[in-house]
Amino acid sequence: MKTILIVLCTMCCIGAQSQTEFSVVFYNLLNYPTAPPANREVILANILEELQPDIFLVCELESNAGSVEILNSSLNTGATVYASAPYQNNMSSGSDLQQLVYYNTDMFTLTATDVVINDLRDINRYTLERITDDDTDPQSLEIFVTHLKAGSSDSDQQIRFDMIQDFAQYLNTIDFDPDSNVIFAGDLNLSSSDESSYQLLLNNGTIPIVDPIDTPGDWNNNDAFTAIHTQSTRISSNDFDGFGAGGGLDSRFDFILFSENMLNPDNNISYVPNSYEAIGNNGNCFNNRIDSSNCDGSFSAALRDQLYLMSDHLPVVARLQVNDDVLSTNNPENVQPLARFVRSNIITNERMVEIAFAKAETLPPSVTVYDQIGRRLQTITVEDLKLSIPVTTLSSGVYYIVLDGQSSEPLKFVKTP
Repeated sequence: MKTILIVLCTMCCIGAQSQTEFSVVFYNLLNYPTAPPANREVILANILEELQPDIFLVCELESNAGSVEILNSSLNTGATVYASAPYQNNMSSGSDLQQLVYYNTDMFTLTATDVVINDLRDINRYTLERITDDDTDPQSLEIFVTHLKAGSSDSDQQIRFDMIQDFAQYLNTIDFDPDSNVIFAGDLNLSSSDESSYQLLLNNGTIPIVDPIDTPGDWNNNDAFTAIHTQSTRISSNDFDGFGAGGGLDSRFDFILFSENMLNPDNNISYVPNSYEAIGNNGNCFNNRIDSSNCDGSFSAALRDQLYLMSDHLPVVARLQVNDDVLSTNNPENVQPLARFVRSNIITNERMVEIAFAKAETLPPSVTVYDQIGRRLQTITVEDLKLSIPVTTLSSGVYYIVLDGQSSEPLKFVKTP
């Protein structure tokens, strides 16, 4: 078993009001970035602008280039700063479809990653630790993201069971802490709660897993479960070069599950009751395409149009709540404007990015440039109220300038091709 430990720097965070809730979103992106239409990173940005996830879990990601495009062009378009775990190719087989986690860097750091290997597709493990003002009480989330075998045949169901069995054996192998806060999310491709892989997942022998909406039954093509179906957003895939499935919305394939302790409101991190939703599903779209006018409701036509174009799956969301203070860099009452960009924070042909400091009394001894996954790139001594930082050696992407020794918000800049 290959374990990769990732330690990210926490960038200049300062005390703020408690943020009692945060959101988790899972989304099957459908062969990203290959599947049509063009510019799906923009379509995804429009969807995420409405969802505002703090933890964004995905599957059917095809490449590292696709993962970086999502980070730079779909997520890091507003005030919230996101990072991702490092992308790695599927270790379980030759499949080019992979999972990944993106997260709000004001709320979490990524402390470890690992892979549960099986015969088809990796089950990826990510450990996120909440940024709090109490170092003696670390609060972590153990997140597993997967994409189980599709299909309804006996052999397909057996492969799904084998994948979950490998997950159960992994928990035993690593002596997993049964008190951990666990999120298990993915495209599980399940037709019924009676399927053996689902039952083994809930009763894996190490840590009780629960389905927060607790709706057992035969989900597939059953109008009794219309409100929780997540696939397909389309009647046909003909307009999408054959990518994805058709048939309309009639399957519950996409899940966010939790360890049983997270249903206890006294737990340090707990599920917010009734917060679980299939985004875009107004409960009236059985066997229909999600953008149909017959599927109107609280989820707007504009959002449903974007969901139709993006994927044959709908994203699912759940909210979690905490009870203590969270450190944040985005609280305007606490952030001191100690520095600013002289011109734009979008760097195109410039050889330098220039920043100006507010006053000599708060001049930092140096600044450090980090990339989007927290790697330190360069540290520059500060000697004046203006500073020029060379960027010619930096590739396209998002970067952060930290004022060393100061409790202030990192300056974010983007270098474009």
